[in-house]
Amino acid sequence: MSLNKISVVIPTMWTGDQLHKLLPSLESIDRIDEIIIIDNDFKNINIDLSNFSKINHIKMDENIYVNPAWNLGTKIAKNEIVALLQDDTFFKTDFLESIVVDDDCLIGVDRKNFPPFQVEYDPKIIECHERDWGYATILIYKKSSYVEIPEDLKIWFGDDYLFRKFKCRLSILGLPMETKMSVTSMLPSFNDVRNQDEKNYEKYK
Repeated sequence: MSLNKISVVIPTMWTGDQLHKLLPSLESIDRIDEIIIIDNDFKNINIDLSNFSKINHIKMDENIYVNPAWNLGTKIAKNEIVALLQDDTFFKTDFLESIVVDDDCLIGVDRKNFPPFQVEYDPKIIECHERDWGYATILIYKKSSYVEIPEDLKIWFGDDYLFRKFKCRLSILGLPMETKMSVTSMLPSFNDVRNQDEKNYEKYK
């Protein structure tokens, strides 16, 4: 049985260094035929994207922030299966070849894939009852099941919003993750946005 192709969406400001490893790995996966880069700071690009055949490079005139980038990437994705990835994370991408995504199911990452926990590479899907730290490092879902994140949530709480909107919530376990986590979003220049996001999210709980 052939599985549906996957569109990968990666917002970036080119502050992380894991993309140098992640993009070639994604390019090698047959099931992935589209890698959408939502570029929020294209003047600082530090990778030669011409080396990749699957990349759709979307240059933004200004920083639209990560949650609107997730919405945009999902909207323009040509495939029904969408994988949202972070630009400061690396993982073994082979598991994407066989992952099955059901209607109205959101798949994220289990906390135990991150240090200081140690797991062997043996990806499996388990039930997830509560969104834990690192869940949104990878988000996989069907485009038709996606609910747009409200435009007044710019950087934070987009994953919380999606987690509440999907009826089925699952996690990937057995996928060791390399990440510095929130390399861009924790910059002091985004503190005001974080505070406003926190206030705005109260009405969506």
